[in-house]
Amino acid sequence: MDSPGVRHRFQHYRDLLLKGQATLINIVREERLMLALDQLHHYAHWITPVARAIRFDTHFFLARYPAGQEAAFDHREATDSVWIAPEKALEKNVDGTVILSPPTLKTLEELSQFQTIDELLASSQGRDVSAILPILTDVSGEMLIIFPWDEEYEKFKTGEAIRHTNYVRPSACPDKTTRLIMKKGRWLPYIKTVNNE
Repeated sequence: MDSPGVRHRFQHYRDLLLKGQATLINIVREERLMLALDQLHHYAHWITPVARAIRFDTHFFLARYPAGQEAAFDHREATDSVWIAPEKALEKNVDGTVILSPPTLKTLEELSQFQTIDELLASSQGRDVSAILPILTDVSGEMLIIFPWDEEYEKFKTGEAIRHTNYVRPSACPDKTTRLIMKKGRWLPYIKTVNNE
């Protein structure tokens, strides 16, 4: 059951964790918690493109949202939070009212294909979770992120000359976005359609 006192206590634990003054096992023992690790499903593993100065190695997990609990963001890396359907978040990224990072955008695109958590969890059983290492590049003055499933990923990786490609419409479900383009300060998924040359 959630209460301001419980929320404050666990926020304090989070602060201690971030400062390296506590460990998760200490908190579990102190609070006499039992971790339902069998309910945590490894979904994705993203690594920041090599071209970035600051890089992250991040894992995404799926879990059911327990009744009677409230999610809380950390006030450092995340400064706000909202419950929103994946499709709605993708729409808000396109219209500029929400800015999504490339891994979040791609994950939401995948999640938007499912109607229920049961469908999603069933499809994730036995999922091969290998690292996704996008490529960040500049093509004719436009910043692109190329995903490993893009047909030209290996060419970008080896630095071969790439002809500029027109991107004429934002992707939508059930598209499998293969690259993103930076427009007006946000990453937008675009579908490759016609070559300039």
